[in-house]
Amino acid sequence: MIVIIGGGIFGLAIGWTLARANCPVTLFEQGQVGHGATWAAAGMLMPWKLSGAFNQDLFDLQRAGYELWPDFAAALSAASAVELHFETDGRYFVALDDKVARRLYKQYRFHQEAKNPPPG
Repeated sequence: MIVIIGGGIFGLAIGWTLARANCPVTLFEQGQVGHGATWAAAGMLMPWKLSGAFNQDLFDLQRAGYELWPDFAAALSAASAVELHFETDGRYFVALDDKVARRLYKQYRFHQEAKNPPPG
């Protein structure tokens, strides 16, 4: 028996994936399933989010999840008969002061280098 603590998006996705592989799963959630951090994030998957953490491994993991989402969403939609909406139209970030402008520029440089890593 596999026990999952937490019924947010990660716990539910892991549980559903394991159940589809015929693994016995029990999920525990102290509140309402799908709320908490999942509710606060509003379903956004955005590895290019505004963040002070510029870590290549974390960014690669976030980007991989972002790229896997369309197939996962299609499988979940087919299994549940609920249409899931996925938009890739992008987002705008606005700097209202110099501190945020510097962080946005640092983030921009990080993502440019992540897309085009230096040779060697």
